[in-house]
Amino acid sequence: MKAFAYIRVSGKAQVDGDGPDRQADKIKKFAQEQTFIDHPLAMQSGLPVYFDRGISGTVEAMDRPEFINLLAFIETNHPYSIHGDSEPVCIIVERMDRLARDLMVQEMLLAECRKRHIKVYAVDQGLVDVANDGGDPSRTLIRQIFGAIAQWEKSVIVLKTRAARDRIRKSTGRCEGVKPYGELPGEDEILRHIESWSADGLPHRTIAGSLNLSGFRTRHGKEWTKKHVAQVLQTQRKNKQ
Repeated sequence: MKAFAYIRVSGKAQVDGDGPDRQADKIKKFAQEQTFIDHPLAMQSGLPVYFDRGISGTVEAMDRPEFINLLAFIETNHPYSIHGDSEPVCIIVERMDRLARDLMVQEMLLAECRKRHIKVYAVDQGLVDVANDGGDPSRTLIRQIFGAIAQWEKSVIVLKTRAARDRIRKSTGRCEGVKPYGELPGEDEILRHIESWSADGLPHRTIAGSLNLSGFRTRHGKEWTKKHVAQVLQTQRKNKQ
């Protein structure tokens, strides 16, 4: 059976975190442990990974770019045959809430997979094709209960986050979020360089190149680009207003 990994993180800030790697590692380990999955694919070249970056778990199936690409690839390269002469295909996710955090969206995603005869496995649920209830209505009920719980948890998180922001805004007049560039250790020196070179009239691309040549990296450990420089300067201007 050909296996494909589907990974999703909801926040853009999570893209560079450890979430995607954690999901990929758990999915790969699961695939390696199953005798029915194509082991050379899982063991040597790695599972084909489709990663929706910064996509909320409430976004509908056909509004997810990488999920659409995954279905299109499977339809083109692994068409289903009712005669059984086509190799079956499965999609593996770390947990069901990585597939969706909205019950209706979850059911729509699974329905799209069922229509294409694609099996879906969640690592935390073991060898259960969550896209197919096997004619057992109890399996459908349990799946939907867990989907409803995931939706409830997401709503609670949103409410708690909103309440915390409101409290901070009322007490400080400012909503705490990502710290402005220059407030983390080591950033003040880089910020001085950026502001100084910008005041001298150097273009953003030249500033980025100078930072990279000096061995400086962005907050996320990447090389500087003109876009990064522009974002830092724009944030500083807003903070000074």
